[in-house]
Amino acid sequence: MRAPWLVFMWPLVGLAIWNPNRLPPSLRERTVAPPPAQVGPEAARAVSKRAEPRFLTDNTRKFAVNGTGIPNVDFDVGESYAGQLPVGSANPGASLFFWFFPSTNPRADREILIWLTGGPGCSSTGELVQENGPFLWQPGTFAPVRNRWSWHRLTNVVWIDQPVGAGFSRGNVTARDEGDVARQLMGFWRGFVDAFRLEGYRVYVTGSSYSGIYCPYVAGAMLDERDRLNANNNNNNASGGGVGASSPGERYFDVRGMMVFDGLFSTFRTAGDAVTASFVDMWARVFAFNDTFRRGLADASDRCGYTAYVNKYLVFPAAGRQPSQPPGAAAANDGSCDLQGLAFAAAGEANPCFSVYGVREGCPRRWDPLGFAANTNAAPPRQFAGGRGRAWLDLPEVKRAIHAPDDGTAWAFCGERPVRRRGGPCLCRT
Repeated sequence: MRAPWLVFMWPLVGLAIWNPNRLPPSLRERTVAPPPAQVGPEAARAVSKRAEPRFLTDNTRKFAVNGTGIPNVDFDVGESYAGQLPVGSANPGASLFFWFFPSTNPRADREILIWLTGGPGCSSTGELVQENGPFLWQPGTFAPVRNRWSWHRLTNVVWIDQPVGAGFSRGNVTARDEGDVARQLMGFWRGFVDAFRLEGYRVYVTGSSYSGIYCPYVAGAMLDERDRLNANNNNNNASGGGVGASSPGERYFDVRGMMVFDGLFSTFRTAGDAVTASFVDMWARVFAFNDTFRRGLADASDRCGYTAYVNKYLVFPAAGRQPSQPPGAAAANDGSCDLQGLAFAAAGEANPCFSVYGVREGCPRRWDPLGFAANTNAAPPRQFAGGRGRAWLDLPEVKRAIHAPDDGTAWAFCGERPVRRRGGPCLCRT
């Protein structure tokens, strides 16, 4: 899921119990639709000056995206490839969607970075458009702009919609736990490496929010598979040659690093409820709760064991290994220790446009071309996209441009479809 702008340790509120109210129609409809994109002389010159494509082959041609043909984007986004690849035997018939941008940095040789979005169930393609991709279309703006800080300016980056069921990825949801999710992504990854001839590339796994769970599982599974392949190779190699960059494991799974932004690494109680009282104190001028409510949060934090937990374990260096049973678990059923929910509800009473992604946000809420709108999944104004009021990535012409499936399933930044079979373990808030 998208990382909060100001909220530290309050990730993954896509499944939180409080939803901000949508803007009244009179405010939503004030937005003027942007004019249709036109490819002008400047864009044409940019195409002619672009370097020869690095990854265009007979195998990848079907994934090639016309950098000047993306609707509403009036500049060349450069070389990129998008589409679906199967996850293989881990889930026959299922596929994951990707959008791959080769780097503009000539020093980015034989390395690739994977970006995974959290949720669980949110779209990495959405974060490409509004977080760290080559172009940005931010809420409250009329058109996409170039992103001078795009990650592809540093290295090769692929944004992957996963698990199956998230974003443009398709198939039956069979994963029961994060191990299954990782195995399905690895099946996709083999196909991706083969298609783009990335054998032996150094791999970096990154993400945000619930990817604090995804990334370690994916990176760990890749490292385990690398070691297994190398061990089998050594056992079958009578000469006993050493394991090098050309060894089977390194061909696909040469993981060199992992990075997570504002990630969930534990339970919601540890990452959210436990730090609510201290967070509210830190942003007292923003929340503007009265003294009675703030004292109530502080007392509940003490009573539920959160204050002691934070002071002992959420410090550096920690006093020891965190207990497996999170604080407040004994009172989980009566809601008295759901401090995050209490704070969200109170903030929403004071500010109908409150957003956990930016606690300083107020009314009117800025329209969102991706329809996320502080996690309400509110549709854009009716004037947008010729009166259709659909998220930009859900428009048929956009789907055609990036080879995304147009099968009647609406794209949503964070969909309501489950991405894990019922009964499997999950750290999701319910």
